[in-house]
Amino acid sequence: CHGSGAVRNSTWFGWVSRSSECEACHGGGIARQTCAACSGSGQAEPAEYEVSARIPAGVRNDDLLRVDCRRLKSKARLGDLKIRIEIQDHQFLRLDDDGTIRCAMPVDGFAWIGNRQVDVPTVDGVHGLWLDRDRLVYRLKGRGFPIERRGRPGDQLVTIDPIFPNTLNTDQQILLDQLIASTSGSDASDGDERLRSWNQMLRQRRGT
Repeated sequence: CHGSGAVRNSTWFGWVSRSSECEACHGGGIARQTCAACSGSGQAEPAEYEVSARIPAGVRNDDLLRVDCRRLKSKARLGDLKIRIEIQDHQFLRLDDDGTIRCAMPVDGFAWIGNRQVDVPTVDGVHGLWLDRDRLVYRLKGRGFPIERRGRPGDQLVTIDPIFPNTLNTDQQILLDQLIASTSGSDASDGDERLRSWNQMLRQRRGT
């Protein structure tokens, strides 16, 4: 029909002709061909492809990331990939809304008394922390989560729980007696002046 939507049909010897609807375009003037890829169903087979997406620092739970897939070398025409973020619970760390990361951990009670170093889990790996027997909460600057998207990191708060044995073995009992004697005896250091003065007053009270 050459785009007219109708074709002319000739009768006997071409004397009389009439028009009828074109069967190729159904009168619309545009003939449609069956798509070879989908056999006319309008749905092609799923195309498999792989894309790497970088998770930016500071993302929060339920954030939506958009990845541009048009640069991929694929025969299929790909649109944007949308990724919904779901932050799972960490084994040791807990994230606050303000970017503070909290960690509660048990430590050896004797290591706490002796101001020893212990390992603390952080988002950057395990780091050393020097204990102080006068403190139970420690702040690690810059070891937290970004306060804002792509912003500076917050802090990490570490709360320790000193653990002491329920019962002491023989060696521990001997060492403990030595420690007691070193802090309460006559040769105690100047740092234990209050305890030495108290024991001296008690001895005077008993007349010894």
